[in-house]
Amino acid sequence: MKKKTLLREAFREIRHSSSRFLSILAIVAIGCGFFSGVKAGCPDMKLTARTYFDEQNLADIHLLSTWGFDEDDLAAVSGTEDVAVAEGSYSADLLANSASGEEQVIKVIGYSPDSTLNLPLLHEGRLPEASGECVIGSSSMDENGQWQIGDTITVRTDGEDDLSDTLSADTFTVVGVVQLPQYFSFSYGTTTISDGTLDGFILIPEGDFTLDVYTDIYLILGSTEGLDPFESEYESIVSDAADRLETVADARAEAEIADGRQKLQDAEAELSDARTELDDGWAEYNDGVAEAEQEFADAEAEIADGEAQLRDGEAAWQQNYNDYQTAL
Repeated sequence: MKKKTLLREAFREIRHSSSRFLSILAIVAIGCGFFSGVKAGCPDMKLTARTYFDEQNLADIHLLSTWGFDEDDLAAVSGTEDVAVAEGSYSADLLANSASGEEQVIKVIGYSPDSTLNLPLLHEGRLPEASGECVIGSSSMDENGQWQIGDTITVRTDGEDDLSDTLSADTFTVVGVVQLPQYFSFSYGTTTISDGTLDGFILIPEGDFTLDVYTDIYLILGSTEGLDPFESEYESIVSDAADRLETVADARAEAEIADGRQKLQDAEAELSDARTELDDGWAEYNDGVAEAEQEFADAEAEIADGEAQLRDGEAAWQQNYNDYQTAL
């Protein structure tokens, strides 16, 4: 009986406040729909991102060095456990002015058609082929109409550093628009120049870099093949690999330090030998000078003796001649 009364009262309230009831019902329905959409959309978004990463072969780990990586460093990384592919790359953080004159901090990245990691996805135009060409990021500068295909971009350093130490040219013509898998969000990371924030990137031919060493190394691990990059297992494998690479970096640093010490010792030894040779040379020079001076003094003495003998001879001849004249 109480249950029927409760239901009757409920229906009476609904009839008297139908608009409020329908509003609450609509809010609940919208909330349920939104929740269902998010619940269903999240896996699809992750699948889309995973497919994109796989197709563009996004690297598992990105190594950076302020001193750079030489071929021995690249070989050491390649030989590390579980490293399937390792590639060196060039990059530099530089300044440029947009078409509207606004200062931009951009990462200039070297592009090689032989690269197999972090493949650019072309949206417009073409990829750079010749020196002095570049492509810009699709989700950065061009979206505001700042740079377009056909525009030229002039880059410069932040300070008194010579750009020729990094690049062989300072002006590049935009020939295409791309997207890079490592920049799939609106954030491009931080930098040590200007305001400390990167505004975008451009790709230029790798040959336009004049650096003697790589600035970056990208690598893919063998054990991450087929794994979901959003799962904890993937993160654990990458974290373990990062720890191993830190060990390799420490070993390489110690080797570089030891090699530097040996080169310093060799240079000091060469300097010491050079000093010894120089001292010996000066000693020989001084001995030669002293010997020459002595020989010169002896020669002067001989000349003086000869001149004295000549004078004595002339005097004797003159005396004999005078005696002869007297005798006549």
